Amino acid sequence: MAETTTNGERPREDPEKTLWMGDLAFEWDEAFIADLFEGFGAVTAYRPYDPRADRPTLYAFVTFESEAEATRAFEELNGATIPDTRRRFRLNPRSKRPERPAERMARKRPRSRSPGGYDRR
Repeated sequence: MAETTTNGERPREDPEKTLWMGDLAFEWDEAFIADLFEGFGAVTAYRPYDPRADRPTLYAFVTFESEAEATRAFEELNGATIPDTRRRFRLNPRSKRPERPAERMARKRPRSRSPGGYDRR
């Protein structure tokens, strides 16, 4: 049985057990999305709502009971046609948190302790 979030609250996610699903139709609700993963164990689907556009986002997060079920669903469904539609599954593993560009730059090289400007020798 598929579990959904009906109160609009984001469920707790374990990144290793969660898949990102993109290219969704606006009319697909969380129950429909969760039902697509029938056969891969119990899942929880969460589709964020975009208040600026006043509609759901075009992506969702699907959380499985185990990492093995998430991996199997990804391997078997990614790129496959979604039943009764012309769309394909677009799945990606859920990362813990995308790294921001400033964080990436900070790791590349340490800052110099010398004052700024050119070295005028």
